[in-house]
Amino acid sequence: MQDQLIKLKEEKGAQPLRYVDLYEGGILSKFVSSYTLFSTVELNDAWLELINFADGTEGAFPEGDGLCENLRAYSSDVKMPERKGEQDPPSLDPNSKEYQQYLKRRRAKKDLIENAMTWKDDYLAFNLYIRCGMTQKMVAGLCGISEGRMSDIFHEWAQVMDDALQEMFPRPTRSQMLRVYPSRFIEADGHARCFLLLDAI
Repeated sequence: MQDQLIKLKEEKGAQPLRYVDLYEGGILSKFVSSYTLFSTVELNDAWLELINFADGTEGAFPEGDGLCENLRAYSSDVKMPERKGEQDPPSLDPNSKEYQQYLKRRRAKKDLIENAMTWKDDYLAFNLYIRCGMTQKMVAGLCGISEGRMSDIFHEWAQVMDDALQEMFPRPTRSQMLRVYPSRFIEADGHARCFLLLDAI
């Protein structure tokens, strides 16, 4: 997959890869299932609409300001006390003063960046990283962004995907987990404390 992707990028020339390349006629349109979490771009669109939560329902974010459209940059917006669990994250209530101030800062920052990636472009970069066995440096080069920005994208999207999936699937109790815990994990790790396995294959 990695070699194929590099070849496709060479065909595209200097233009960085973007989410629109997944649509019909785009350089990635025939390989959506290889480079994303779903088999078609329509399924990716539906998934993004679901977790972006800007669908006009009660309590949803305003259209154009959905959850995934305003993810916080890990390197600059998520301070050490929050990373260590010593401080709660800021409010995500669309009507809160705290969130409105964050949106204002984020929009001002976006306005300073020419040809900034969209939130869906970030999602594509995250997918390329977890699906293709490439380094963050390689994906950053293909998408025309810095390694630091790629690192932020990985942290942002890993968090939002984890949050979304935990809401959608039942959470087993500790005793339920231990009853079916893989013996190979215990043999390899010497304990049974690993309760979350992210499979990005």
